[in-house]
Amino acid sequence: MDIFLDVYAVGKEAALFEQAVDEQKIILKVERGATTLGLLRQGHLTAAKVFNAGIGSLANQEVCSTNPVHIWAAKNENGENETRTINEQQLVACVQKNIEIWLDYLQKTCVPILQAGETAVIITGEGGETDGLDELLAKRLGVEVHTYTPETLGGRNAGLTAALGLFYAYKDRLAITGYTDCSLDMEAFEKSVAYRDRKADSTNKEDTLTNKIKGLFEGKK
Repeated sequence: MDIFLDVYAVGKEAALFEQAVDEQKIILKVERGATTLGLLRQGHLTAAKVFNAGIGSLANQEVCSTNPVHIWAAKNENGENETRTINEQQLVACVQKNIEIWLDYLQKTCVPILQAGETAVIITGEGGETDGLDELLAKRLGVEVHTYTPETLGGRNAGLTAALGLFYAYKDRLAITGYTDCSLDMEAFEKSVAYRDRKADSTNKEDTLTNKIKGLFEGKK
């Protein structure tokens, strides 16, 4: 009960279990070295699989201009420094094979699922915010593909989706285990709240920052 699959946590964070009652959801958690697939069906996580290829070997091959995308200095055969460049066409040519392997695997894995009913694909994880990745996959699979980025303040990063979802999974677990320990010192917290309440009652003013600032200027011209 202390272990949760990363794609399960993603489903909790993105509220996909509720959405997967009438429509299948395929979660693609894309990381640098691997892609995890999770299938949500009828409100449950029914299957998960890991493919050892991730964003580290991908790029959007539809963008193929001759504009330089990287410039660096290196020594030539004579030991002299020279400037070298690589353009988008050359970069795409380097990773084209890996892109096709990644897409072929996802297509082979997802087609039987797509044939079973209406399905949507959600991309998240470290590679979830990669421009063009959703369009590339939507074109290959022929279904809607969305990217998911958490909206939690301080956690608005697709790479944190699973980590944030674990908090929801942990909260669900508490109802089963009855574990009630809290990281707060509740006694100190209650005393602090009670003190503020008593102070507000004795002065008939709210103990707010606004009133404190006003107090600094009362009686002064």
